[in-house]
Amino acid sequence: MENKPRRALTAALVFAALAQTFCEDFALAMQFSWSVRRALAYAGFAFDLAFGAQFFLTLYRAALNRSAADFFVRGFGWLDCAASLPLVVLYSGPSILGLAAGGVPLVPWAAGAGRALCLLRFARLFRLVLAYSSPRLVKILSLGLICLVLAVSIFSGPGVLEKRLMDEYSLSAVRLASLLSGEGEGREHLVREIREYSRSVPELLLVRREASSLYSRYAQPYFAANYGPSDYIYFQEGELELFFSLKPILAANAGRAVSWMCVLAAFFTAFFMYTLRRKKSLKESVKKGIR
Repeated sequence: MENKPRRALTAALVFAALAQTFCEDFALAMQFSWSVRRALAYAGFAFDLAFGAQFFLTLYRAALNRSAADFFVRGFGWLDCAASLPLVVLYSGPSILGLAAGGVPLVPWAAGAGRALCLLRFARLFRLVLAYSSPRLVKILSLGLICLVLAVSIFSGPGVLEKRLMDEYSLSAVRLASLLSGEGEGREHLVREIREYSRSVPELLLVRREASSLYSRYAQPYFAANYGPSDYIYFQEGELELFFSLKPILAANAGRAVSWMCVLAAFFTAFFMYTLRRKKSLKESVKKGIR
């Protein structure tokens, strides 16, 4: 059984991690600068690493007492594992390693799935209630809400919309390459054609040909300040290199995740109030029985 200071520290870390999760998705939905989103990404990795280390430390202590299986099943160690290790291995860890390697982006579908996995951090809220409560009904309701969190995480991942937009980007790259495939066309004509085409494709950010820039929607300082490694996607068609913005997709996913977070927070608040009320009623019943 954890002592009260350790429980209080764990609760503080859980709420801080959830605040970071909300802020990261909110910053993405509102398209904050890359420096802000990068700082939030590092903070998320730190939380995931801390919770992963806590899980292994608790499991090690349980193993020393020959109660590892009891901790993992009855002590809900599986929940601690699910709310930390998948994020470190599949999302926050690879993201930070990519940044450390000079800005290597995650594959778009993996980034979307990783953002959905971040909702698993909300399962720790119900883990806290489980630690503070003992009635069987409360535990059953906690497990039900944990299943809800898992379902939300699954259904918040990359969907049909993302795939359709990726196909549209790929088709746009083919069309633009075909449009500029004329022989003997001068640079000015190519630039004029690309600018005309970019009006119908607002996600087109940059077009290069043989390492020479033919079109850029923004100046380089703007790209550096507002676009991270996972904010765009790259296509190559012949000699052309095309860069498309993923921000519309990312912002839509982040907005959906923020909405789900509000729903889960409302569920948790109602559940926590019910838990306190039930605990109070049980104490009153015990007092009446003593009298």
